[in-house]
Amino acid sequence: MRYLFVDLLWNTPKRPEMEREIYGFSCQLGWPWEPDIKTFGRYLRVEHPENITKQTKRRMNNNLTTLRQGWTLAHAVDVFMRTFSQYDVLVLWNQETLEMLLYALVRFGKKLPASRIVFVQTILNAIAPEAQADALQDGMELLHVAGKPGGMFLPKERARTLSQLFEVLAWHLCELPEEKRLPLVQTRSSNILHAPDCPAVRGRSLRLADWGRFCDGGRVCKLCQKRERYKLYTREELLQRRYPGREEPEPPKPPLLKWYYRIDDPEKRFHAGGCPCCQRRKTEEERELWRALQSAEEARALGLRRCDQCSGIGRRFENDREKILDYCAKHGLTCELEDDQLKVASGCGNWKLLVHGNDRKLWLYHKNTYNKDDPLHPTIVPGYHSQAHRAKTILEYLEYIVRHDAYRRNHPVRGYPKCA
Repeated sequence: MRYLFVDLLWNTPKRPEMEREIYGFSCQLGWPWEPDIKTFGRYLRVEHPENITKQTKRRMNNNLTTLRQGWTLAHAVDVFMRTFSQYDVLVLWNQETLEMLLYALVRFGKKLPASRIVFVQTILNAIAPEAQADALQDGMELLHVAGKPGGMFLPKERARTLSQLFEVLAWHLCELPEEKRLPLVQTRSSNILHAPDCPAVRGRSLRLADWGRFCDGGRVCKLCQKRERYKLYTREELLQRRYPGREEPEPPKPPLLKWYYRIDDPEKRFHAGGCPCCQRRKTEEERELWRALQSAEEARALGLRRCDQCSGIGRRFENDREKILDYCAKHGLTCELEDDQLKVASGCGNWKLLVHGNDRKLWLYHKNTYNKDDPLHPTIVPGYHSQAHRAKTILEYLEYIVRHDAYRRNHPVRGYPKCA
């Protein structure tokens, strides 16, 4: 029996009138150990990038270029119909995934081949009713299914992840103890499984069914699911069966320590884990001089400042150091790296460049000339305000500073009298 695993990623705008767009298509025909397995995973081009939500941006690590240059949905549907048309059971995460798949096929005049359909979420919630997994990632964590770290939202990994979870669930169904093997029946024209005394099938022609029917497209009747005896396992029982001798899942691993500092450093700097300064700890005596920190805030509370070699602004400065220094000398600017900031002094004011935000972009701040800090609109850099200009490199910001100073020399700022 051939299994086809399909999973989709789609953008769901906040406004209900906006159309949901599929931006990830993932398929796997067969099991990983089969020699003729076929896989497919692609990011797709979105027609309305302005409707992309913050959740989708986080899943894409703010790399929206892929969604502008990916395959079209029509091309992906065509490849899906030509390559993955011969199968017996279609395995999806839930009913919503099936609706999105049918919508994509109907939109381009395609039709889904007739087959049995299995929803992994339904099986999981029937086996472990207390779990109530809402997402594929929740199901993986509930059963401790090993997945590729960071690949949960990659199209090339989604279908394989779904097949791994389905394999674990199928194993649990096949290993049911005798006390759990309650009788099930089904009609000849339906894949819905019932208890023998279910009122939905009273007076109809029935045949016995096996628990393995769950993996072939069978689903428990909604009326039967309400009965306690048809709740197969709790989450604790599932983990106990998979990991004998352990009643509770493994505790989460402690977070990796990201920051370090050297206790005898005269410059009192702290470093990121990948800094070249930290990688010099080769001998035992050298390692004893280093201490770990939980956060950058803890480091600054100890009076430490950020290392220039591993800071975001420091790495960008080192990449163009000669060009930046030549440009500053040519236009009368001075720049200095200090605690994850690049201080720039010009003829008409002081500036600070720093990197912050999830997308790690450069931001420019200008020192206030007469306005005090507004408590209603606090700024990241006290005494400075964010400048309404965006650039990608330090040199581009320096060019803007030179243009700004030239404009201010011809159009000086009028000083306002202080309030009495």
